Amino acid sequence: MVDEGQDLQWLVDGINNGTVIGVTDGSYDRKRLPLVSGAGWLLCCTSSRKMLKGNFFEHSSSASSYRGELLGLVALHTLLLALCTFYEIPVASGQVCCDNISALRQSSKSRRRVQTGASQADLLRVIRTIKYSQTLKLSYEHVDGHQDRHKTWQELRLVEQLNVVCDLLAKTGVDRSLATPLPRRGRQTLPLEKAAVFAHGHKLTTDVSKEVRYCMGEEEARAFYTADKSKGGLGWSVERFNLVDFKSLDKTLASKPDMYGIWLCKQSAGVCATRYNMARLQDSIDNKCPNCGMVEKAEHLNACPSEDRTKLLEEGVDKLSSWLTQDNKTDPELAYYLPKYILFRGCRPWSTLGVMSPGMRAVAMAQDSIGWREFMEGKVAKEMGSLQQFHCATASCRMNGDDWMKHFINHILHLSHSQWIFRNITLHHRTQGYLRLKEREDVLKQIDTLIETDPGTVPEASKFLLEFDHNALYRSSFEHQVYWVAAVKAATKAGRRVACMGASVRRRAARRRATRPRFNFPSMVQHPNNEPRPSFIPVRRGNVNAIEAGLRSNKRYKPGD
Repeated sequence: MVDEGQDLQWLVDGINNGTVIGVTDGSYDRKRLPLVSGAGWLLCCTSSRKMLKGNFFEHSSSASSYRGELLGLVALHTLLLALCTFYEIPVASGQVCCDNISALRQSSKSRRRVQTGASQADLLRVIRTIKYSQTLKLSYEHVDGHQDRHKTWQELRLVEQLNVVCDLLAKTGVDRSLATPLPRRGRQTLPLEKAAVFAHGHKLTTDVSKEVRYCMGEEEARAFYTADKSKGGLGWSVERFNLVDFKSLDKTLASKPDMYGIWLCKQSAGVCATRYNMARLQDSIDNKCPNCGMVEKAEHLNACPSEDRTKLLEEGVDKLSSWLTQDNKTDPELAYYLPKYILFRGCRPWSTLGVMSPGMRAVAMAQDSIGWREFMEGKVAKEMGSLQQFHCATASCRMNGDDWMKHFINHILHLSHSQWIFRNITLHHRTQGYLRLKEREDVLKQIDTLIETDPGTVPEASKFLLEFDHNALYRSSFEHQVYWVAAVKAATKAGRRVACMGASVRRRAARRRATRPRFNFPSMVQHPNNEPRPSFIPVRRGNVNAIEAGLRSNKRYKPGD
């Protein structure tokens, strides 16, 4: 507060007479201080021509320029209510000015309830509590901001001049936060704030459900990652888990579809549908990678040495390098070492790639503790975000550290996901996929065996199957080959069944067919009209099913028809 030791009787008289003007403005530096909101405020009496002004800043995970504007409005309302209470002023009248229409409109409302998901709900609840006192009878006026850029000081109205002063005060408050040794994770509450919810030292300023879900998910992930492998966990240490920037990973996945997150969870846990896992489930011996022939486990995804997948990874790294060096958005050391670290595929630790600065050395040691495979799955060290935040604060790029981490993790996940898509296409393609080619190979082996089938073991009605042109059969479609194999197997089985029947069995079957009663249906249909028809003689009707029954059945389809 500027000149806080002055006598405030002029301010009390101005509140009683309604000659006080309150002006506020907010400030926010997204690049340098993404967690700091600053506010400047002043009270000016038009009759006494005196002024009381001050500024402050707040550390919050919800920091923004809008929060800075609301903080200034909360400060004005709180100060006026405190003056009315201390000096026993029954009703305070005056004018409040601000250059943010939305914040001014929200502070002018007298609401009974603040919505759960409202932005900056904690500030709106404080203003609601102040409004309940019925002491402040204020008028609200919007002022166009930064008018000093277009007009001289003499051309500005009084409220516009005061707004310019508040803007400078708010920026000074943000700058002052750099040199103020205050605890940045302290549990600070607002005046007249009845309740507040904190998660990991940060106050929740809007709907608490999202942050609570994240905190609960983080604890479940910690328990899973740090549990022994014998108990179904991953066997990580607590220190290794704490090195990972899971917050940035969560922000990256927030814009992705749910199935993308499910794939990443399966890949990280090692339970994705690799050939190794599918061989265990299907009791098969084929657990080989469709591209290189090695045993395919989850860790093989980005380490496959096949030529095509290596080329795909190199192309992705080239695009990542272009993004890192574009617009000076990345620390030069990071832009140099990150592509090298990826292309080594975990064969060499990051800390052994060359001479590094102390900050870069800390990033390399932390990432080596986490692991290369985990890095390719989006688990990036927190030290990398801190190093990049310092670079963004001093460079000419438009990003801050959080923005860079979100985009970088997105690029890393794209490298891994493209490897997974390439692998799935080469495995499941309808005509040229690994599984389809293997099926064709098995069918061709069966054709080679069945071509030598003895015609005597096949019934007479099915011997045409052995009369096909063998060369044409080899060149035919896969479906035609599968049909021929199934038909020959069925015919061979039928031939064996007939061959197993003895002579006595065949004589008894012939005797039953000879003694079977036969009916003369034409003569039975020609009964006189006065006699009732037999119950077993069907009556002809124009039924659609009867028409379809007379059509050719596709069950009698034979290859070559």
